[in-house]
Amino acid sequence: MVDRLEHALASTERRQRSVAVLFLDLDNFKVINDSLGHNAGDELLVAVAERLRECLRPADTAARLSGDEFVVLIEDVAEEGEATGLAERLDRQLQAPFELGDQDVYVTPSIGIALGTSSDRPDDLLRKADIAMYRAKSGGKARYEVFNVRMDAEARARLKLETELRQAIEREEFRVYYQPKVLLETGEIFDFEALVRWEHPERGLVSPAEFIPLAEETGLIHQIGRWVLRESCRQIHEWQEQMLSETPIPVCVNLSAKQFQHPDLAQEIAGILQETKIDRHLLCLEITESVAMEKAPSNIATLNKLKDLGVKLAIDDFGTGYTESDCILPSMSEKRNSEESESSRLEGLYRKAGDPVLRTHLLMVWRMSLGESLREVAGVVGYSEKWTREIARRYESEGVEGLGDRRHANPGARERALLDEEGQAELREALLKGAPPPGGGMWNGPKVARWIEEKTGSEKVHAQRGWEYLRKVGYTPQVPRPSNARSADASEREAFKKVSR
Repeated sequence: MVDRLEHALASTERRQRSVAVLFLDLDNFKVINDSLGHNAGDELLVAVAERLRECLRPADTAARLSGDEFVVLIEDVAEEGEATGLAERLDRQLQAPFELGDQDVYVTPSIGIALGTSSDRPDDLLRKADIAMYRAKSGGKARYEVFNVRMDAEARARLKLETELRQAIEREEFRVYYQPKVLLETGEIFDFEALVRWEHPERGLVSPAEFIPLAEETGLIHQIGRWVLRESCRQIHEWQEQMLSETPIPVCVNLSAKQFQHPDLAQEIAGILQETKIDRHLLCLEITESVAMEKAPSNIATLNKLKDLGVKLAIDDFGTGYTESDCILPSMSEKRNSEESESSRLEGLYRKAGDPVLRTHLLMVWRMSLGESLREVAGVVGYSEKWTREIARRYESEGVEGLGDRRHANPGARERALLDEEGQAELREALLKGAPPPGGGMWNGPKVARWIEEKTGSEKVHAQRGWEYLRKVGYTPQVPRPSNARSADASEREAFKKVSR
């Protein structure tokens, strides 16, 4: 094939025509091999070759390159349409079922097309057709794509990214950030989600949307996922030792489908738990709904093993294709996380809603998902803050990820945002002495939040955190006083002293 291609390319200058290479790959051929056996697979390849030959002209050349890949060479091509027309004919030719013994099977081809002239080398033209074929596969299979220069640049960029990703694992360039999830009713944090970021030495933080798909495709996701699990457990252990809050807060770690299918997953997690010596209920493993609902014996066995480890399990992306009754393990409904671009989903519901009251309610929840404070949203819709919180609570009965505090915290940020016992004692003393809060006025949630920011150096502390600490130290604010008041009155301080004792 390479010799024929080289000869054809050399003749293009004299004929003032192009040649076209069609690179075919049979979609899901592995399924046939796995289900019917390799003999049936070989029989299918012979039958496919016969059908391809029926579509070709006498001067065209077809060859099986390797496995389930075929290459077709056509010469004297005047325009691209001749190559795409052949691709469409080949696709139609393969649509009828193939008889393998007493079994009818169907196959579809993904086809990449590359046109070349005398300035191209045979191996370059084959490479370009191969790139176009993979683009067709990634675009949904059973289709064709014609190579263009942009594909070449993207392929080179992908190779560069893969190389850098492998180096990043060796150099430990990944970082874990912890996104708080809060209860709308109280503003309290009920857990953190571990988010992996790649701290590229030149590009800065790289979004997981850019490197996670590549990591899954190349198998590097196992090494990255193992590192994220170990790092998250190490951080949980560190927070446990520091006792930053009265009730330890769990950390959720996402498992990709590829990670979940690894046969040694439960054993690896058990080793990490033993190594870090954390309370196992503080680790929550989130798996996608499609994985959780797949009733494959291996999946069920893995779920049972993870449950036996004592860790929590949660379904990520809940609601994208199954109902709760479809759960294969009751434990999988422990916690649900809806993450399908929450703000976009809420915006869509808001814009489609016809009822004016419903539109107002959805507007509130949507704007809060974008990070606006309770006070800001209440001002927009004209409701009281209490009623705004109640409506939001009804729409999101358990909690909204990141709502109210949109920062992704690095490991040190949580320590700064949570006051230790000494910090709480300092706050209690300030309240007992009647010290004015930042900006004057009376102590309340926002004032305490500002006080924590000044004391701990946090970038932003949500007002709900301030209310939380007022409750912790036993202080209940009374009716607001004028903004020029220097301190709480004597009766208020006396009542606080009784509570604090």
